[in-house]
Order: sequence, then C-alpha cells, then structure tokens
Amino acid sequence: MSSRPFFSVLIPSYNRPELIGSAVASVLANDWADFEVIISDNQSPRRSEIVAVLQPYLDDPRVHLHLQPVNLFEAGNRDFLFQTARGEWQVVLCDDDKLYPHALSSLAAAISEQPAADLFTFGYTVIDEHDRVSLSRRAPKPLLISARDDRLMREVLVGDALPFWLYHPATFCSRRSVHDRIKPNRDVGIGDDLMFLIDYINAGGAIQVVPDVLMYYRKMNPGQSQLQMNQSAGNLPNLITRAKILLHLAARQDLQPAIASFVASSDFRRRILYDPVIWAGFPPNEVLSHVSLPAAWARELAESFHHHWHSTYRLRLSLRRLGFFVSVFGCAGFVALGSLLRQKLRAFPSTPPA
Repeated sequence: MSSRPFFSVLIPSYNRPELIGSAVASVLANDWADFEVIISDNQSPRRSEIVAVLQPYLDDPRVHLHLQPVNLFEAGNRDFLFQTARGEWQVVLCDDDKLYPHALSSLAAAISEQPAADLFTFGYTVIDEHDRVSLSRRAPKPLLISARDDRLMREVLVGDALPFWLYHPATFCSRRSVHDRIKPNRDVGIGDDLMFLIDYINAGGAIQVVPDVLMYYRKMNPGQSQLQMNQSAGNLPNLITRAKILLHLAARQDLQPAIASFVASSDFRRRILYDPVIWAGFPPNEVLSHVSLPAAWARELAESFHHHWHSTYRLRLSLRRLGFFVSVFGCAGFVALGSLLRQKLRAFPSTPPA
C-alpha cells in the first residue's frame, strides 16, 4: 500500500451516534483495502456518544476522527474534509448512509476504464431507519453529463429527473484536484451538494455516471423516529433551497453562456421552483415567507400555482420525467422504469443483507 491512499472516504458527522458506526463499518467491510476514512464531527450536541461509538474503529490506523471546536455548517465541514484528505480520490459518505461491500473496487474499476474523468456518481438504494429497503435507483447504462449536452445540463440545473433518478448529489467520488478548483457554496443552505456539481459542470467538468448501485441512502420521514432527521426531510426545506439556488444562479456573472441563457429564462424559474411548488401543493406565501423573490417572480409563482389544476399538472410533470428518461436511455430506460414500478408496488419494504 502506498503512503498516499487511493481513496479517502469522507464522513461529515452531526448528531447521529446510533448510525455513524454502521457507516464506518460499511467502509471497513469493503473488498478494496487501499483507503483512509476521515470523520469530522461538526460540534454535535451528542459528541461524547459519537466518540464512544467510534472508539473501537479508531484502532484501525486508516480511520481518523476530527472534532470541530465550532460548527462549520454543512458546506464548511465538507470543505474541511476535502482539505484534510490525502487520497487521490475522495468519496463523500453521509454519517447515516452506508457503502456496498464492493463499492470501492467498482469505483476503482470505473476510474481505470475512464482515465480522463475526474468525478464519478453512482446509483443508490433507499433504506429507512431500520435498514429496510424501499427502492433502488441507477442509470440503465453509463452516462456522461456536461455542458456540451444542453439537454442533460439543463436537467441537472433544475434538479428534476437528474440527479435523483440516477444518483444522489451528496455522495460522489472525485479526484482531489476537483476540490482545488471548486469551492463550497455557503449561500444555498442544504443545496450546497447540488451546487458543487453545478459549479463543476460550469467550470467545464463532466460527470461520469456509473450504472451500478454502490451505496445505501437512509431516508427517515417525519414521525418515524427520534433520530436526527435528514435536513431535506419534508417539502418546505427543499422548496426554500430551490428558491435560494434560483436567486444565487441568477446573480452569478461567471456562468457559461449556455448556462447563463437558460438561468435567465422563465422556463428555468418554472422548472426549478414553480413546478415543485405546484407538485408539493404548498401555497407560495409559505415559501416566500422564508425567501424573498423579486416581485415579478413572486407574481409568476403565484399565477402558476393558482392557474393550474394540480392533479392534472402533476400528471403532466410525471409524464415529462418519464419521457426524458426514455429519450436518454431508450429501451433500457423502459426496462429500468418497469423495475422501479415493481419496487414501488411492493406491499412491504425488505431488509438488506447484513
């Protein structure tokens, strides 16, 4: 093993002593051994419990724990991890999620096959607080996303079928040089992970989507548990984040011409914010009480919300997503959609293997 590990697995920690041990154990169980694990606890109220849970893992020289004296906020804590990592390739893993046992070896193979790529994303399985599986999402075949493909670029910017139908924006693998070029965004709250990928594309980068399921993403819904909730749980935080991303991108002066042109359009405003508000059924004033939009945009939002029959409009949005997916992946897209539908029709969730 070289002095510099091939992978650095980076785990931002906050207040999840019940789950972070499983996250670390999943990395150590991988069939690829050349890695380090760096954990940064962001001044958790339950820090002593987290330290106690992690203590057995710290006997492994590959595992390192940092305790922040002040809360760096989410983007700052991620940036600390990126700056601390020694590996040539860095994998972000949230403290309530888990890697599949073959995740690192599969990523190493993808890196070998695509030596020109700097950032890789991959599919995920959704689990609840009890490790029960609800569904898995992945690309039916490899896909390269960049600003050169206008259709894919726009889909990433509006956060619709991409990224969540193919990969989760919070967990990806990137060459260490990426984080020298792309800095964390502190203006968009919980949307900083999506903004990182948007900024990467704007800087001329390309996202290589690996068509394999390599991680478990834990989704805990309100009322299910007393555990630390996902910050994105519920519709309102997501809608507020979308409004912040809209405002942030509209004010940027460094966007590529094609991206800037789309961001300035009413179609972008509709797709990134107005459509999701209609889908969620939230009165616009609830969003506007948290984020101040220009008066003209606030009127557009209100008119969009009140001038559509919501159930019919949601059907239109669903059909548009399906059409996009099939247009990108063809027959493989049909097969993938059929598999996803079968998963959603299961009466009860299943439990993943230990």
